Amino acid sequence: MDGWTRITTAWLRFLHSSTRFDYFLPPFSDDAIMPEPDRTNDSYPEYRSHYRPRTRHGWTAVILFVALFALTQPPFVSSLANRIEPTILGMPFLYVYLLVIYVALIGVLIWARRRDV
Repeated sequence: MDGWTRITTAWLRFLHSSTRFDYFLPPFSDDAIMPEPDRTNDSYPEYRSHYRPRTRHGWTAVILFVALFALTQPPFVSSLANRIEPTILGMPFLYVYLLVIYVALIGVLIWARRRDV
């Protein structure tokens, strides 16, 4: 065992031995902390990452969400919408701009959920 594994094992043994409620803890063994990898099944299937979209609708939702979210960040907000005039329904333009973008972001999330992306 390397140093960190020994330290972790010693700490867990200490915690296990110093608790008054041992009936909450399973019996302690080194295999419970770091079991040995099973080398018998070398044909373990490889799966795609769940962070990458798998469908066309998923890619559309991700690209649209990132693009809309980029419009709420300082380079775009300070150049496009950093002004009070004109007022729209009595609200400054900046607030209306951000409100429209955030509603569109929520719309993308709802659309993606309905498509089961």
